[in-house]
Amino acid sequence: MSKQSNVKHTQDEFLLNQFNEMSENPEYWHNKAAELFTSAGVIWKAMNSGKDLYGKCDATYKMLMGMSFEALLKGLCIESRKVTTADIISHDLVKISKIIELPLNKGENKILMLLSDYIKWAGKYPIPKNSGQLQQYRTMVASTEFDKVNIGGSNASISNNALDYEELTPLWRRLSDKLLKTPT
Repeated sequence: MSKQSNVKHTQDEFLLNQFNEMSENPEYWHNKAAELFTSAGVIWKAMNSGKDLYGKCDATYKMLMGMSFEALLKGLCIESRKVTTADIISHDLVKISKIIELPLNKGENKILMLLSDYIKWAGKYPIPKNSGQLQQYRTMVASTEFDKVNIGGSNASISNNALDYEELTPLWRRLSDKLLKTPT
């Protein structure tokens, strides 16, 4: 074996070992989740700075927040040893949470369902793959982010702030703590 091919073999072996370590160690997943959560927080703060950024950054904020939950949930899946990273290719946060039998209330389920749409398409593209997905998304937004109220005999919807950074932080912290407290 030539010196050059020996070096290439050593590099390939090192990269494979590094990949396997990062795939199987939930701490890497937690670290990425924390990076995404922090980035979502930076965008949230900028959106609320009074500089008219809300409409321009809202979907990106929700995508990053969803991705941070995805990394936490996948880290918990890896920690559970029920699946490997190759088994969890979905971006469906509710589906991923079921792998680890994570107890979620109805509101948390709805939030994770909606954040899944932001990961899959709503944070990246103007439209989903088909009109049915768009209708489902709009229905989820209406039922998750808004409460129906009666004002002077007329029905109206008002924001319930369900996807605000401050509202999502307790759930994120709960999952983060669960991942950090799980023995490796």
